[in-house]
Amino acid sequence: MEENSQNVTVENPVVNPQPEKTVYEVSRTTQQHMTSIGKWSKFQAITMFVVMGLLVLLGVAIDVAPFVLMPSTGHGMVIFTSVLYILFGLLFFIPATFLFESAKSMIGAGENGSSEEFATAMDYGKRYWKFYGIFLIVWFSLCTLILVVSLIGLVL
Repeated sequence: MEENSQNVTVENPVVNPQPEKTVYEVSRTTQQHMTSIGKWSKFQAITMFVVMGLLVLLGVAIDVAPFVLMPSTGHGMVIFTSVLYILFGLLFFIPATFLFESAKSMIGAGENGSSEEFATAMDYGKRYWKFYGIFLIVWFSLCTLILVVSLIGLVL
């Protein structure tokens, strides 16, 4: 009986391989688009800050004006409305900040070609859109709740 012996070597596989980094090549045109997106996003963020300030000022004006113009009348609904304006104005601060930071980083990524700046821009952009997604879910839920309660009130 003839024995056929072969030397078989088994290499130990790497247990925890490092994930390979995906590298994207960015053309000059894409960098120009990134800079343009960043500038328009920055404009929108600044506009949001201005609107936020105007809402807060309007809320304060709505709160103060009736007391100055008609001091003897009740002002319960006026105070409620002014508080809503102020709260919505302050609520704009969160997404405006996310958009502004995203815009700054996007401009930097477009001008420098920095992948770190681009990653930062995408992170803040994700936060901006996540905020608005959650805000819309809450808004539609409140609208639906108000509609249901109103319909129940009509039936009863």
